[in-house]
Amino acid sequence: MLIDFDHNKPLYIFGDAPPAIELKNWVHNESKVEINVLSHEQFENVPPGNQCMIGFQNTDYRKRFLEKINIDDYSWPTFIHPAAHVEDLTTIGKGCVILNFVHIGFNANVGDFCYVATGSQLSHDSKIGKNCMLAPGVIIGGSTVFDNNIWIGLNSSFADKLTICSDTTFNMTSVVHKSVTEPGKYYGNRKIN
Repeated sequence: MLIDFDHNKPLYIFGDAPPAIELKNWVHNESKVEINVLSHEQFENVPPGNQCMIGFQNTDYRKRFLEKINIDDYSWPTFIHPAAHVEDLTTIGKGCVILNFVHIGFNANVGDFCYVATGSQLSHDSKIGKNCMLAPGVIIGGSTVFDNNIWIGLNSSFADKLTICSDTTFNMTSVVHKSVTEPGKYYGNRKIN
């Protein structure tokens, strides 16, 4: 499902790795608009007023990319894979990519420019902020709140009612059972840098 998408205007997807090509293929299944896949450095060649999506996953690159452009000069559709399940009263921001077999629970909130990969679960009343990347198989417990610019590695799990600060990275298979208040790189609740 494409949200806030104009089927009469071309789409520009930024990123030159496989996730951008996959996103192009999924969007092409739903719309026959012209789709241009460009590197993020080529953004300056896209005139304001066009619709764009981010097809690369690195949250640091995404953060720098979003900081150097005027977001409001462009439209940012959201893609939700037909095999994803989104419960009632859920809010999903602009420019998001929600992939197959994702479950987003009742009254959850996904901020702008998030990427939620295959098989991830965001439980009821949970919130992820702007520019968060959930790798495949991430499970987030109910009423857990993530700030902005967070990358969560493959098959990681978060307990209920946690708060996770901005600019944080979790290695794959992390099991997080306490809130995290200091930015950095973690394996579970152990800071590794």
